[in-house]
Amino acid sequence: MLQRGGGHKELYVASAAERIYLAPRATITLLGLSASSHYVKPLLDRVGVEVEPFARKEFKTAAERVTRDSMSEPQREQLQAVVDGYTENVLAALAERTGTTPEQARKLFETGVFRGEDAIAARLVDKLAYEDELEELLGCDKQHPLMEANRYFAFKERRLFRPLRRPPYIAVVAIKGAISESGAPTGRRASIVGALRRARRDRRALGVLLWVDSPGGSAEASDLIHREVVRVKEKKPVVAYFGEVAASGGYYVATHVDSIVAQPLSITGSIGVVSARLLARELLDKVGIRTEVLRTGPHADLFSPHRALTDDERALLNRELDAFYDSFVGLVAEGRGRSIEEIEPLARGRVWLAAEAHRLGLVDELGGMDSALDLLKARIDVAPRLRERLEPMVIANYRLDPPPPAAQAWIDESVLGTLKDLGLLLSEGSGVLYHVLFLPRIR
Repeated sequence: MLQRGGGHKELYVASAAERIYLAPRATITLLGLSASSHYVKPLLDRVGVEVEPFARKEFKTAAERVTRDSMSEPQREQLQAVVDGYTENVLAALAERTGTTPEQARKLFETGVFRGEDAIAARLVDKLAYEDELEELLGCDKQHPLMEANRYFAFKERRLFRPLRRPPYIAVVAIKGAISESGAPTGRRASIVGALRRARRDRRALGVLLWVDSPGGSAEASDLIHREVVRVKEKKPVVAYFGEVAASGGYYVATHVDSIVAQPLSITGSIGVVSARLLARELLDKVGIRTEVLRTGPHADLFSPHRALTDDERALLNRELDAFYDSFVGLVAEGRGRSIEEIEPLARGRVWLAAEAHRLGLVDELGGMDSALDLLKARIDVAPRLRERLEPMVIANYRLDPPPPAAQAWIDESVLGTLKDLGLLLSEGSGVLYHVLFLPRIR
């Protein structure tokens, strides 16, 4: 039931249903997918601030919005691949729904807006109806009433008798948002590590599902989380499930799990590292701030914004990034059972849709969380009857919220979001496993 109409996202989801009802005054909008990036370098130039990027490799474009005034070719290449992949899936769903080919379905973008009978004529929906008419349309009665999904699932999961002992279960550890030492609890390193250690110690936790929905973040925090994942795997099976985004540090933490499951349109990869240094000498001069520095070593004020780097200091930072990049590629190769020579062309900071990452061997299986749970259960060595009764349970020190829908990606496209990302890059010093990619707007 499309009570308020919708766009690509709503129709893509609804196309899996047998019938689609649309409110008589609602509108379906199919304009095609778009992706955009904001570049704030001209603004920074105006105020006298410069950002010097250090990235490994060419597709690691997280800092280019503050270091360039236009899109680089590597960014254009990978972003176009994401838009094309999303569009291909949307057109396939529309074609199946309308009984046409994807090429014919693309013509719907030319019309763009469908309302009422026009939506029926285009075979996008089956019937116009208000929500209060659904019971009659679906043939509901007192024995088979219409029930909201939340109430239905709550009823199905309700138990009349609770066991005296908590039964064995599957521990779900969620990694959401930017990975950091502080900040939002869902991405905080200490909370994630604590949850993994709890799952490792608890004998009733027979397996761990690592739910990753993160663009990455701190390199050091990502490595510490990865270490805890390895320790858990020594005692029990671990399967990773990738949500909307599991890239850079979000991929790093999952390199050594038993299997990686991802939705076909998940964004993953971005095997690379990036750093940025702020130079604000011109701004400080404009506002009348003079800086005096006392140093105990030639590089003691390396990250201070009042002076430019020397060639030796640039070489120092580049060596650090090279070492971390090589380590990252090596971890992926080891976890995937591949050689470094095989992984290197797939790395270079490049992001992939999970469907392509699966073809390349960076993801083991395509599917939803149910597929990940089934795969994990199959690895747990218990009697078949017990295996079927295993239920997932969130193990964390924070309340788990569902991942944000792709339609909310526009929030990250604001200049404020860009400056916030810049703050993360600058605060983490010599290396950040972070990827910021503007997702196509799905409306």
